[in-house]
Amino acid sequence: MHCFDCTQAGQPNPAAAICQNCGAALCQEHAHPVRIPGHPSGLVGPARGQTRRILCATCSEGTHRSQAMHRPAPAQSVPATPERS
Repeated sequence: MHCFDCTQAGQPNPAAAICQNCGAALCQEHAHPVRIPGHPSGLVGPARGQTRRILCATCSEGTHRSQAMHRPAPAQSVPATPERS
């Protein structure tokens, strides 16, 4: 099996991984390991720590954007309203 991205560029390279999101074959150069909150597959309960996923560049970019969208917004101070008597 050859790397999808390398083959598209006309230089087939042996694949070393598979994107866990879209299934594209990837060489070591095109494989992007990312850490996401959670725990290894098969375990249940609240996420503890992080788990590693291998993604292609397209899916990796989407994952980083998605994680940024799900982060809690920084706390903002709200101006005090004057008390009415």
